[in-house]
Amino acid sequence: MDIAANGAIAAAYFIIPLTLLPLLLKAKRDIWLNLLLLILFIFSCGVGHTLSAMNL
Repeated sequence: MDIAANGAIAAAYFIIPLTLLPLLLKAKRDIWLNLLLLILFIFSCGVGHTLSAMNL
């Protein structure tokens, strides 16, 4: 993939969890952990794309 494409994908992967944080604050306890794991997974995908964009 192109460096710019990986950078754009990485940016999206960092923005998406930030938009889910307010939902995490209002979530019921039974889905809170699943939502937290989803946010962490999406964030980790962003880390992978960032490293790929930096050719590491």
